[in-house]
Amino acid sequence: MNDMSDQELEPIANSVRVFSRVTPENKFRILTILKNSQIVAMTGDGVNDVPALTSAHVGVAMGSGASIAKDAGNIILLDNNFKSIISAVHEGRTIYANIKRMVAYLLSTNSGEVIIAISSLIIGIPVPLLPVQILWVNLVTDTCLVITLGLEPGEKRNMKRAPQSPNSPLFSRFMISRILLIAVTMAILTLSIYITMLESNSVDYARTIAFHSMVVMQWASALCYRSDYESLWQRIKRLSPRKIYLIYDISIT
Repeated sequence: MNDMSDQELEPIANSVRVFSRVTPENKFRILTILKNSQIVAMTGDGVNDVPALTSAHVGVAMGSGASIAKDAGNIILLDNNFKSIISAVHEGRTIYANIKRMVAYLLSTNSGEVIIAISSLIIGIPVPLLPVQILWVNLVTDTCLVITLGLEPGEKRNMKRAPQSPNSPLFSRFMISRILLIAVTMAILTLSIYITMLESNSVDYARTIAFHSMVVMQWASALCYRSDYESLWQRIKRLSPRKIYLIYDISIT
């Protein structure tokens, strides 16, 4: 390795899985080469690992290592167990995915309410949802359902995905289109039910039906956001009946 240039070492560094007895200088060279195309983490416990720990995207120092190595690292493994790194990555990816689900769910629900209000004004009919009903939806139903999304245990595919760039947007085009599709669907169904009820019932009765329809569609939306890959049956199987029934009861009572 000492006799190779960086250009000669690059294809080797990207294809070989294990290097042994590497000098501190070559550790830094390998890490620098991998950083050109990969998200790189470095583990170390000694003074000779400091340059690589500092240069890596994520530096992981051992709790029993030298103080300067712990100062250079972003993360310190207090138990000196490499398995903790895997657990931390899985937990981080789960939290990130759950935050995306929560924000996407709230955006789709609130966008649906906005579309409903604007559409009713354009059509020239009484507003389907009164302010107190919208307040209830936002404070009670949304809160109860978004908590369950934030506590999802994570999908099995979490650890099979490639690392995301730190500069990547929160939502992909697929997720944005999904938010818009759910918002428009909720608005169309709620308005259709409301207009149908208005034809033969009072405004208050129609608003009550529209409100309940909106809540039921929020349940369906929360179920959809539980996963990006699993089938509907798999999502239902992972439900905890006692907890989910309690939350749904609170959201509709």
